Formats: sequence, structure tokens, C-alpha cells
Amino acid sequence: AGVPLAFGSDTPVESPDPFAGLAAAITREGADGQPFGGWQPQERLGRTEAIDAFTRGAAYAGFAEDRFGTLMPGMRADFILLDVDPLLSTPGELRSAKVVETWVGGVRRYQRDNDR
Repeated sequence: AGVPLAFGSDTPVESPDPFAGLAAAITREGADGQPFGGWQPQERLGRTEAIDAFTRGAAYAGFAEDRFGTLMPGMRADFILLDVDPLLSTPGELRSAKVVETWVGGVRRYQRDNDR
């Protein structure tokens, strides 16, 4: 219907971990794989839809879509690099994804140690 979908955590009811939220959005299952086939499976989202809801949609919900939420000229360039590809990883791999780098305003603010 063209209505923006905004995701975020429901902490403290749910984990604040966005990767758990992404996995749940695409499978409609908990970390334990339950319920089998997913709760309300007709509500599952594609990976790009789920990522969009956690990024662009969340920025829209916070009235900040003109500053962040997408990687475009004039935006803040806040983003992370992961140790898995969220478009290709299994839900389990996605749930255990680790941040390799964090960029804020186009500047690298965090780089994971290779020994971790």
C-alpha cells in the first residue's frame, strides 16, 4: 500500500540486536527455530525489505530521513560492515553476525580486531 515500514527493537521485551530482528523478519521464527514454519508466515519479508525497514524506514519514523538511513550524496554516511553478507547468509549466520567496522558521518569509528 506504499506505507513505510519502520523496524527497531522492542527492548527490553526483545533483544536490541538488529541481526536477531532481521532474522526474525525473514523467517518469523525465534532463535530456537520455533514455531516451525514461522509465526504468521504470511508476514515474512524479503531480506532487502527487512534491511530497508531497519535503515530507511527507521530514519523515516524518527523524522530523520533527510539526514541518514540511506547511502546517498548529502547524507551522513553512517553504516557498518559485517562478517557475513546479510543477503546471502542463513538466518543462523545472520543472528550471529559480527560488526567488522562502524562508520559515522563517513569516518571509520570502529574496526574489529582480526584476532576476535
